[in-house]
Amino acid sequence: MSKIITQITSSGERVALCRKLKSLSQQEFASILGVSRGYIGDIENNRSDPSSNFLTLLASKVNISADWVLTGEGAMNRNEKNEIPSPEQRLQEIIALYESLSEDQQKEILASAKEKTRINEFSALTEQLKKLIAFQGKPKKLYTNAGTTEEIEKLIDAVKDMEEERLASKNQN
Repeated sequence: MSKIITQITSSGERVALCRKLKSLSQQEFASILGVSRGYIGDIENNRSDPSSNFLTLLASKVNISADWVLTGEGAMNRNEKNEIPSPEQRLQEIIALYESLSEDQQKEILASAKEKTRINEFSALTEQLKKLIAFQGKPKKLYTNAGTTEEIEKLIDAVKDMEEERLASKNQN
């Protein structure tokens, strides 16, 4: 289970997440389940616990596991068999999870994602640079794809720049 999902600790937060993942307003969600919008709001804001009838409705009408709503354990969807979600489903889940976080948590997630992106770019450039350096001592016909001396120097400069940015960013935090 992802770190973000484990930060959702109440059944109300899990109900809100389900609704958001389905891109429904509280009113639309309430209509599907046959309950009032106020009841959905009370559950999502932890003013009321979900009733057994409500959990049954979630399971039957929107395929949400009552166990997951109550405990956060297991799969959110009933009968889920580790199916790989589509890119659109993943994006919806990411957005819903992100929106459920506090502003500070959102900033932390964005900073972490940016750092991970910089690390991935740096790693890719480093690997490319290692390959180019490895080809330098070989006959020219074996490394025609390695690039010219100018390209190698540009790559080295790019790697140095990225490392400087990474260190500067790290020092700011």
